[in-house]
Amino acid sequence: MKIKLNRKRLPVFSLLFVSLVVINILVLRLICYHSNSANDKNHKKPNSETEGFLDGKHSENITRINYNSCKNTTSTLNNHSIINTENIYKDLNFDNPKSEEWEQGWKIKVNESRFVHEKLKVFVVPHSHNDPGWGKTFDEYLADQTRYILNNMLKHMMQNPNMTFIWAETSYFAAWWETLNNTNDKEHVIKLLNNGQLEIVNGGWVMNDEANTHYSAIITQMLE
Repeated sequence: MKIKLNRKRLPVFSLLFVSLVVINILVLRLICYHSNSANDKNHKKPNSETEGFLDGKHSENITRINYNSCKNTTSTLNNHSIINTENIYKDLNFDNPKSEEWEQGWKIKVNESRFVHEKLKVFVVPHSHNDPGWGKTFDEYLADQTRYILNNMLKHMMQNPNMTFIWAETSYFAAWWETLNNTNDKEHVIKLLNNGQLEIVNGGWVMNDEANTHYSAIITQMLE
């Protein structure tokens, strides 16, 4: 069934539609105006408790902020916020002093008398942390640093059967595996895995060990 429209009535319908839209807009603006007027009447300065918080009197760790610096300075907008973040930035301390610990190491005091009869045993564990992209790209890290770690792992573990090694960043391990052109090298890697010298810990393809990842997501990530 075809519906025929009367073209003579189309301008009338269009005018009626536009009129309804304009009326709705006017009604909404009127409602907003009355709502803002009510907020103006109810708007008060903070009480003594709030002023104490803004002045930083409740805690020494809270930056001291003057209430006058928190007033809303945007008069063109109908905004009644108590605190203006633009003014707060002027009062906050953004000093970033260097940490002596990270620059020079931690100051550790050892009571030597505790180890007179039984010497202190120190275990040195080689460790490498390979981010798939940080200061360099993934490929740059692989070419400049990571591949040498794995190359030395393969070399020294084949020479020392008592040496063990673990690896977490599977994305790097897979990329390094593809660079092994010598078939014997790949067979040696498989041998190290089978005899337990080399262990792939579940760091995931992109280090999901740094988050609370569900086991199903870890398995999916490794298989896809």
